[in-house]
Amino acid sequence: MNNNYYGQLAEIANKALMAINNYDGEKAVTLATGEKALDLDDAWMIIGGDEPIVRDKREQRIRETYMKEGGEYPEENSTDFFVLDTWSYDDICSYADCLLGL
Repeated sequence: MNNNYYGQLAEIANKALMAINNYDGEKAVTLATGEKALDLDDAWMIIGGDEPIVRDKREQRIRETYMKEGGEYPEENSTDFFVLDTWSYDDICSYADCLLGL
């Protein structure tokens, strides 16, 4: 275990993020694209991959339209971002607590 407090905080946040990513409860939905996600009001948190990503719901609808028409969404247009890149450790841990009902 890391002996500095910031390192310990990072380890705890990573564990919370993996708990979110592996969530399989009633709040998880399957999108039309086949991805498992959690509703964040204006965005979806896509879970079940290497790590959770956040995707704007408007972009998700566009992706679904591409899929219905037999095309692939151009990933260079994506605004997806990894949770760990933008959320604070506190936000990650708080969301995990709320999601898991702790």
